[in-house]
Amino acid sequence: MQQDRIKWDQRYAGKPSVPPGAPKILLTEWSLLKPGTVLDIASGDGAASLFLADKGFMVTAADISATGLARLAGFAEDAGLTVKTCCVDLDDTAALQQLGRFDNVVMSYFRPTPELLAGLAGLLSPGGRAWLATFNQRQHQQQGFSARFCLDDAEFCDFSGQRQAGLTLLEYRNHNDEEGGIDSYLFEKVAE
Repeated sequence: MQQDRIKWDQRYAGKPSVPPGAPKILLTEWSLLKPGTVLDIASGDGAASLFLADKGFMVTAADISATGLARLAGFAEDAGLTVKTCCVDLDDTAALQQLGRFDNVVMSYFRPTPELLAGLAGLLSPGGRAWLATFNQRQHQQQGFSARFCLDDAEFCDFSGQRQAGLTLLEYRNHNDEEGGIDSYLFEKVAE
């Protein structure tokens, strides 16, 4: 959506030239990922991408904001890291599928649409993992963050079609004491 692109480009254009810190949850859960490649969906200016590239993953960052991705590329270059960037509308699941298959998909602080969630298996290699950590309703209640971008408790634990979508839930964690309320999920692609 053009409106989303404009909004996020403006948001990143106004930020100081300081690399973002890694999401707190990722600092403790990154070891749940498989070695190899990572697709960071809704990467923004690289909070997760930079951290994972520094840990030795081959990272592709996908976001709707060309400005955010340009910032990420600059931060990666300054740090001597390699991160491939792809500007793509995250609601366009077909465009995401064209990026290929990855050992891991990560999404932090982004609520995926049901279509994106159902399409995750198509982005993963056999046995690949999808890690998602985003705000839950406690974030809305305590911080005033928009409820429409917050998950209900355990919302994706039994999302319809999980097995049919080719995924199995390995782990769900509710982190209500951290950052006001975060839920994290780890899915694995069922063998083809």
